[in-house]
Amino acid sequence: MRTFFSNLGQTLPSLVSLEITHSWILRDDPYFWIFIRDPTKHFREYLHPEMWLDGRLGWETKKRFLPRVALPNKNRVRGCQMNLKDVLNTQVELNPVANTLQNFSIHGSTERIGLLPAIYLWCKDLRRLDLPDFNILDDIHEAFLEHYWRGVCLPSLKLISKYRKETKLSTAAIEHPNSALMRKLWISCGETLPDTDRVQFILNVLKEGAPFLRELYIGVNARFAHGADDVLEISQLNVQQLLCFTHLTKLELENVTVDSCLQVLRHLGDQLYSVILTNMYINMCTILNLLPTVTELTLRNTRVCLCDDEEEVVLEFSGNPKPQTRLQKLVVDFTVPLHMVEFIFQGLPNLQHLSLGHGKHRYSHVGSIAGLTPPIWSRILSTCNLNGLVNLRISVLYQPGLHPDSQVSILDYEDIAELFNRMPALQEALIHRRDYVRYGDSPTFPRLEETYGTSRDSRMINYADF
Repeated sequence: MRTFFSNLGQTLPSLVSLEITHSWILRDDPYFWIFIRDPTKHFREYLHPEMWLDGRLGWETKKRFLPRVALPNKNRVRGCQMNLKDVLNTQVELNPVANTLQNFSIHGSTERIGLLPAIYLWCKDLRRLDLPDFNILDDIHEAFLEHYWRGVCLPSLKLISKYRKETKLSTAAIEHPNSALMRKLWISCGETLPDTDRVQFILNVLKEGAPFLRELYIGVNARFAHGADDVLEISQLNVQQLLCFTHLTKLELENVTVDSCLQVLRHLGDQLYSVILTNMYINMCTILNLLPTVTELTLRNTRVCLCDDEEEVVLEFSGNPKPQTRLQKLVVDFTVPLHMVEFIFQGLPNLQHLSLGHGKHRYSHVGSIAGLTPPIWSRILSTCNLNGLVNLRISVLYQPGLHPDSQVSILDYEDIAELFNRMPALQEALIHRRDYVRYGDSPTFPRLEETYGTSRDSRMINYADF
């Protein structure tokens, strides 16, 4: 096994992406052999070479070795484990893969990996380090699991700042910065956080350690929020810090105050290509005017899923929106007004993906478009300018009671055919609780999905022949 991982690091000098399953038995041992030419030589001062051949069993009843690097907040087993700072202080000869690797994914880890900061240090061109399927066996707090794998890069950058000036890291997440979760994350990596101005402190760490950042999340995850007070405020100083990230093109804000969000968009809007705003009721016209270069815009609404009593609010759309020729993807998880739909269908000609209304509406009587009736829908389609639209999702088209023809559970075939005829590039559509796909020159309806066990069997039934 040692030869395999060593060859992986030495014989693939052009490797850019690597995905590996975290070894439950060997633990962090493979990462030393992937990135370092001869770990037994470089770390002889801390571990006897024989320890690299056999390791030391950490559990009496299960064949599992101790990790080479002890967690900062755990007691180290002398002669069997190393401190992270000793590893970072050691000058090592790196394998070729350490100079080329940009994307590294460690699947199925069931523990915190104390060696992660060293991987950020060794891999000169690393852009992203992911921990898919991450789970900590000795920590049942679900919030900390997600918070760890999303934010572990932050204390890691602080740890290696004295050994390396900057990294090529391209993505980061500042989630719950003022919470006990963030404090616990930094302590688990052997670092401390200030009690105040944490956003400012973390942005400084990113500015110094990841100046080429392209994707950034800032906010409070609604699934783990404890009430209306869990709303983050971004100060003017924080905005000035964000302006230092000149390569930033994708920004996600969640449960941020409206004033803070508008302030950020006002200063960074010209450089952003992808924006995701979660649980913020903001005038859609204002958002579009602040983002002249955006190609993907998502307004998410997670509160409506987390709380059945959450009141559904029609998104505001007032003012004079500027012409938008670059927007290709628009997702709005709120009920939208009619005049906004009319603008979208006529004033966003380059849209390829459009989703209006929350997916939860598919199982409710709440319409995705406020006040829409069959005659109004026909009028909107007659002036439609979405010739490049490929995917369309409107969970509930009509609200019951507004028109005699609104009380329908499945649209007529002629209505679906008209939709596909008006949108020549349309391939898939979720309209009024049903999925449709284009089949040759005519639409197919509906597409049914059935689940057997853990596998999903998709079948298409074409009623065009009936």
